[in-house]
Amino acid sequence: MTSRPLFFGLVLALAALAGTGYSAEPEKTVKVVVDFGDGSEKHFTQIPWKEEANVFSATAAASEHPHGFALQSRGSGATRFVFAIDDVKNEGNGRNWIFRVNDKLATRSCELVEVAPGDVILWRFQRYE
Repeated sequence: MTSRPLFFGLVLALAALAGTGYSAEPEKTVKVVVDFGDGSEKHFTQIPWKEEANVFSATAAASEHPHGFALQSRGSGATRFVFAIDDVKNEGNGRNWIFRVNDKLATRSCELVEVAPGDVILWRFQRYE
């Protein structure tokens, strides 16, 4: 009977995985996309989601990725303002860094907009529409 050893081998393998902290539940993540407005983009598809995550914290996590980007901001909470991503700085009356979550234009500070697992954050360098 080959099924009995196979069954016990499977049980032992599952027990070993349980001891390593492996979870069958997929890790909860968000996606961060940086669109420079000139045809180039950076996509970060597996940014770990954490309780109380917001647009700024997820963007900051993406910036720390090994292939990340420089992120410059000032203020905190309701006054958090991103003014540069990589070497691209806001122009004031021209193009600026504007974000959306799941294609919905934000109307509050990036630190006040919470994100959920599966959300897509898009930063686009553009004129405000």
